[in-house]
Amino acid sequence: MKFSIKNSLRSRSVKYGGYATLFSAAVLATLVVVNLIVQQVPAQIDLSGNKLFTLSEQTKNVIDSIEQPITIYGLFSVGNEPAELLEVMRRYEASSSKISLKLVDPDTNPGFAAKYAPDEGGSLRAGSLVIESGPRWKAIDYLDLLNVSYQDPYNPQVQSYAFEQRITNALMFVATGRTPKIYQVAGHREYTLDALGLTQMVENENYTIESLNLITAPAVPEDAELLFVLSPKQDFTEDEAEKLRAYLERAGHVLFLLDFLPGSELPVLSGLLESYGVRYGHNAIVMEGDPERYYRSQYGANPFWIFPQFETHDITGPLVTDDQVVLMPEVVPIERADLVRRTLEVTPLLVTSRNSWVRTDFNSSSMERIPSDRIGPIPIAVAVSEQPTYLDDRTLKLVAIGNSQFLSPQLNMQMIPGNTNFFMNAV
Repeated sequence: MKFSIKNSLRSRSVKYGGYATLFSAAVLATLVVVNLIVQQVPAQIDLSGNKLFTLSEQTKNVIDSIEQPITIYGLFSVGNEPAELLEVMRRYEASSSKISLKLVDPDTNPGFAAKYAPDEGGSLRAGSLVIESGPRWKAIDYLDLLNVSYQDPYNPQVQSYAFEQRITNALMFVATGRTPKIYQVAGHREYTLDALGLTQMVENENYTIESLNLITAPAVPEDAELLFVLSPKQDFTEDEAEKLRAYLERAGHVLFLLDFLPGSELPVLSGLLESYGVRYGHNAIVMEGDPERYYRSQYGANPFWIFPQFETHDITGPLVTDDQVVLMPEVVPIERADLVRRTLEVTPLLVTSRNSWVRTDFNSSSMERIPSDRIGPIPIAVAVSEQPTYLDDRTLKLVAIGNSQFLSPQLNMQMIPGNTNFFMNAV
């Protein structure tokens, strides 16, 4: 049987065999993760590097907008109060007369912990928080207050605290009653956040999630904070594209995950993206020739699984600072279009090395570069922004990433912390 690159990309040995060791590790890690995380808090965190006790300008603006009293409850066992978290809570209390702090011992007051538990019959663990204002409240589990790396599944590492991010998000919710809403576009065989195992992670950022079928909906709803288009396998209609365009033109935010679809024709979707400065190479695949930039395991090398380089952007900056990596399997080129209107700013986020190439001729079975291949570096993710002249407080934003499998729970790609962090930074 003749070797085929297209067929090899669909084979179970490529998709699953090369990452089997991570799957086994993931199962073991799940059994011990909570104990390992709790044991290392707070010893392994550089407090000065995290600017732990300095509230950001964004948080100060949120606090200044608070009109009704808010109480931050800390569920701390007496004698086991987490000092760093308690200090941050006191900073919030000191910053506004509308914010008060109360400590509740869950051992002596189990009813309080059960009242705010996310599951009926459950209870919040010690170290968790509850932020409450009138009838509205938000519970934050202690583990959700930590940023954890699972790069070594046997030894998950607490990299930093997420105290301010979680508390400020909860303050915004209880103060306004408004939760930002994300709509997942449906109707083109897209993935969902549930299928990718990301629903809880996104909801932890204080978003609610709904599905949106652009064929039946008259328009993108006015309350849409963000649209997800997660790996569509079929083209959009012209009417759907116009609804997306109308949303973007009113400073909408859209995140596209775009996959390799050999032999497919997507003129409407491709045309929409081109009109915002993005070329989607759905009939092409990127191969990496730098051995330091593709995945290697006991099963061999895989030039289709690429460790891209980061370009400078707010989305990638935290990953560079934390020395994280992203692993992209079977990625397609996502590049700047030839014609881009001058009000748009198109910025590469991820690029391959100079030793990479783009393959469009799948009659060739060569795993080496052939004359028809286009030489790298190749952008595989871009961000687009435009400041509308009629809206001063919101900017059009579009992020396109040439892969969805970097988030695949079946491949355990989320064991690489840079993968989920890159996605969440783009949200």
